[in-house]
Amino acid sequence: MAKPWMKRLVRILGYCFLGLLVLLAIAITFTIGWRPFIGPKSRPLTARKFAPTPERLARGQYLSDAVLGCSGCH
Repeated sequence: MAKPWMKRLVRILGYCFLGLLVLLAIAITFTIGWRPFIGPKSRPLTARKFAPTPERLARGQYLSDAVLGCSGCH
């Protein structure tokens, strides 16, 4: 027969473990999120092709230089 203090210790350790699991779940939710653990969202691939017209190239140049600042790092 288990001693009463042993049962109480097991119960307290169980509650501590459960509390740690809850804190870990909250920490993951508010920091990195669950996406690294469950993987990326999947979406169907398409075969769309866009023609490289001068307007599109000028728009891309504008976005990378003026708006997004890609040239600064890349």
